[in-house]
Amino acid sequence: MVGPLDGIKVLELTSVIAGPTAGWLLGALGAEVIKVEAPISITREMHDGAPAHFVSLNRNKRSIAVDLKTVEGKEIFYKMVQQSDVLVENLGPGVMDRLGFSYEKLKELNPRFVYSSIKGYGAGPCQNKLGYDMAMQAEMGLMYMTGSEDRPMRIGTSAVDMSSAIFLCLGIVLALKDREVSNEGNYIECDLFETASFLMNYVFSQTQVLGKSPPPLNTPGLWWPIYDVFTSADNKRIVVGVTSDAQWSRFCQEFDLKELLGDRFATHAKRMKERPYIIPLTAKIISKFSRDELVKKLERCDVVCACVNTPLEALAHPQLKAPNKMCKVSYTGLDKPIKLPAIPLSMEGFFPPTTATAPELGANTDEILCGLGYSEDEVEQLMQKGVVKGV
Repeated sequence: MVGPLDGIKVLELTSVIAGPTAGWLLGALGAEVIKVEAPISITREMHDGAPAHFVSLNRNKRSIAVDLKTVEGKEIFYKMVQQSDVLVENLGPGVMDRLGFSYEKLKELNPRFVYSSIKGYGAGPCQNKLGYDMAMQAEMGLMYMTGSEDRPMRIGTSAVDMSSAIFLCLGIVLALKDREVSNEGNYIECDLFETASFLMNYVFSQTQVLGKSPPPLNTPGLWWPIYDVFTSADNKRIVVGVTSDAQWSRFCQEFDLKELLGDRFATHAKRMKERPYIIPLTAKIISKFSRDELVKKLERCDVVCACVNTPLEALAHPQLKAPNKMCKVSYTGLDKPIKLPAIPLSMEGFFPPTTATAPELGANTDEILCGLGYSEDEVEQLMQKGVVKGV
């Protein structure tokens, strides 16, 4: 199946999460992604469960291992730029310029080149400062809003990194579209700080209207009379949300809570006022049923419900067993393929790939160099000098 970005060649010079995520998304959409790595890579093994972390973000890619600090390595990169459409990089502030890979330099080599960057901070007083996901969550109030007032907590995934990657890919697609008319490339930048501020959009709005910071999002009783986590008879947790008058009526009838149908609980405002009475009563009723029984009853009365799953439990969710939801990813360092989420996008005539392979370090060095015009002898000489590395 031809992807929307079929025929687009991407150079990826990235590490950790944000940059690799952008490359993964572009590859899933059909682009040819070449991951440019140092001959010795530390990012492949830096997380628990390695190499699984690397594999999850680097499927649908080819790998060339080259020392970009050498004269020969720079020449290889320049030749790759001349044959490519897009660069994705998330190196530290000023690193690309010091390597000789500034936007101005690469644009001279390929005027149609789309140069895209993810940095910690965009233009402003902090633009030369390093930035990481957790630090941005702290600075922008995400940790405060996620935890409790006495214990801020980071979100359970690298949401700022991955959101930045999504915005970067949007910019790349827009630049490629513009290139069809202008015949010129562009510079795209999406930064972690600014992405974190975007994620706080409605919270910032609420803060200014209130004239003070709102309570953390997990504060009990913040929005609805019943919108909380409860414990079932089999000691499992379940989220229950009753968010409208119709849902309230159905919920009370399903659980035989006729006492909650009177005038005392007739409106949302009244129910919020009575929350100290409603929640203990609801918790007592819910604790009489197993979680499976609760799911059936709550789905029957059509109110919001969801099991509080561990990642292991979430992987067994029936929704993930539907077609095109998961991708089997292979890697030489794994005994068998692992099932990972496909990108959550489908179009008429296109679904993201459901099988993929993550590359070994330097797996495609030989063939990429040959495609650039290097002879077998020249490739061998570069290998012996340590400029490049193959498998």
